[in-house]
Amino acid sequence: MPGNFKKEDLRIKKTLKAIQEALFKILGRHSFRRITVNGLCEEAQISRTTFYTHFKDKYDLLEFCLANISEKIKRNIDDCSDYIRIEKIINQLILENKQVISNVVKNANDETMDLLYASMLSLLNIADKKGDDEQLSPQDIILSNFFAGGMMKFLLWQVENKFPQDFQLINPHFFSMVVHILKWKE
Repeated sequence: MPGNFKKEDLRIKKTLKAIQEALFKILGRHSFRRITVNGLCEEAQISRTTFYTHFKDKYDLLEFCLANISEKIKRNIDDCSDYIRIEKIINQLILENKQVISNVVKNANDETMDLLYASMLSLLNIADKKGDDEQLSPQDIILSNFFAGGMMKFLLWQVENKFPQDFQLINPHFFSMVVHILKWKE
């Protein structure tokens, strides 16, 4: 996991929360490209030294935030066998964060898109599927990349179409695919 910190310290948790909230607040107004460490520090009311104590740069922070979001989604998926409820949870997360998603995706560079792609891959817990030889099977690699690519295209489509109201008509088909992939990983 990115960042350089011990999770158990309450002061550090508060600082990390403030930095993450600052990123999301700024992403509500600007594309990720326009965000600076100075702007993040000002919004979070921390010093640059504090920021760099925890993160290498804004990409490290974005990776940390995406990992947190992925963990939240995975917890909801792992705790629930009702795939309709999972669909609603993910739809709700998308709708609640559509401006943030839009501003991360708009004008994203390769590094940002790679972080998003890795976040999509992490949803599958693909690392858990390694065999005794610590390698993934070709089937695991193909299906996990197919899933991550599909999720990326789906997010891009939603951003390009300004999160249309009728996108929920597409989601049952999309989540049907997710259900099949989740069953495959078991």
